[in-house]
Amino acid sequence: MSKSARLIPLAIVTFLATCPALICRPASAQSIPFYCSKPPSRGLRPEQKVECEKLVGAKTSRPAESPKQEIVKATYPVKLPSALIIEGKPPIQLLFEAANDTQMTLVDPKSKKNVLLLQSKDIVQWVQGDFSGRKFQGGSAALVTASYVGLAAVTAATGGLGAPLFLLAAPFMGMASSNQYIADHRVVVRFINQDTGEIEYATIQLFGKKESLIVADILTNGTGLKASKKRDEDYLRPIRQSALEKQENRLGSEASKLMSVNNKKPWCSKLDLTGKAGDVTAYKSILDSVNRLRKQLSLPEYSQNLSASSDSKWVAYLAEKPDMNMWAQSNKQAASKLKDCSKT
Repeated sequence: MSKSARLIPLAIVTFLATCPALICRPASAQSIPFYCSKPPSRGLRPEQKVECEKLVGAKTSRPAESPKQEIVKATYPVKLPSALIIEGKPPIQLLFEAANDTQMTLVDPKSKKNVLLLQSKDIVQWVQGDFSGRKFQGGSAALVTASYVGLAAVTAATGGLGAPLFLLAAPFMGMASSNQYIADHRVVVRFINQDTGEIEYATIQLFGKKESLIVADILTNGTGLKASKKRDEDYLRPIRQSALEKQENRLGSEASKLMSVNNKKPWCSKLDLTGKAGDVTAYKSILDSVNRLRKQLSLPEYSQNLSASSDSKWVAYLAEKPDMNMWAQSNKQAASKLKDCSKT
């Protein structure tokens, strides 16, 4: 064998040992980006899709399948350790109890008193979140909670989906371990108050995945709503109409306490909102609630006649006094002077 022939294998070995990896190794062994083998649920960007198709074929460009939701069925009666998170306050340790899927109660384990009663028919929307493993120091949690949950409360009042998600993520204190608090599983329930027609919310802390799934099963079956789905306006309208009637009755009751009564000329009695007749806070609060409901029901604003004299009051007075009515018809000029509330 010639000397040049003996040198060829040595040259090949030297080249293989030193050549660039992308040139020497087969195409099938080239490094494949992680997003090609495990595409994100949102899918690949156009340039990523082209690259992956070149490397491993078009099949890998399909979005990854969403994992199936684990389901745990509730076995009644249900009693679970929980906590109620209230804005700006430490969580209240309670028991979550349910005899069936129509009603859930948060009970104080010491006094056995009901702290919150949730009827499935009143629930407008619910969402849940898993924060197991996320830890917040008690001090830092207390500092940021008020602003974080406060923002959520504002969003909740507008009915936005962002509200429950903010509440789920808010770094509030959960189950205590030394000075560390662990936020595990939370469920935010938005419900309509049958008396006021207002949408309220409750953030419930649960301390285990199984417990969270049990509550989710109760809510799903009791409300007929899947997580994050909302009741439609047709469902809420009759509840709001009933609440409006109750609130306007309360408003009338509060108004009667603030009347400036004119015993000589009863038709000149008027609603006094200056504060001289009494505290107007309750009246104004109920009036705001009434007008919010009327707006939601596409009704005009509630108007309270504050004028010193009114034809309707005068007519109502004469209707109750037939003799006075006959006199007023016969003596119109004198009756007009008597009706005038500027001269009392």
